[in-house]
Amino acid sequence: MKSIVFLVIAFFTIHEDCMSQTNIVPIDAYLSEVPSNSYFKDLFDEMNVFTGTWKYTAANGEVLTIVLEKETMVATRGHYEDLLVGAYTYEVNGTTLVNTLPYLEDTQITGRAHPISGRTIVKSPTAVCDSCTSSERLFSLYFHDPERDYLSIKMVVRSIPNQNTPAKIWVKLYSYSGGMLPDANVPTVARVPYGEYVLEKQ
Repeated sequence: MKSIVFLVIAFFTIHEDCMSQTNIVPIDAYLSEVPSNSYFKDLFDEMNVFTGTWKYTAANGEVLTIVLEKETMVATRGHYEDLLVGAYTYEVNGTTLVNTLPYLEDTQITGRAHPISGRTIVKSPTAVCDSCTSSERLFSLYFHDPERDYLSIKMVVRSIPNQNTPAKIWVKLYSYSGGMLPDANVPTVARVPYGEYVLEKQ
């Protein structure tokens, strides 16, 4: 019994010691400008407004559902970070074309292994969003299609201001350079169409 108590005390002592040596920085700090073992923390809870289940429904039968969660102090490449993570489903006329929601239910999948993940603050909001102001804080996240993992896709997400209930977010999906096609015959776009969506909180 004494051995168990000792091990518990030792664990928390080591944990507290590690935490005391961790340099806490804002989520939008540059990795190249901070020491190793830094913690990129969501100091002002900016991610919280995006958590939850969001749905876009169009007259043509399109339904895009995105679920976002916040994970804190995720160990990533020599530092720690708070992340927005998530998954999605996309269907047309009742037929599901892609469903990544099981990723969120799998406790072995954490951090950037999710279909949606990231913490990058968009530096120039008006460059990606016509109705945005330069002072808004938008997040740029990685958007992964498991069946087309050779594609490089980004998802920009914005909380639409001055709105009534239910809350809404604006999402933009687009391809960016960096991916390499495995051969000339593979699809070159994601199964969720690129473009802009307005989703309501469920």
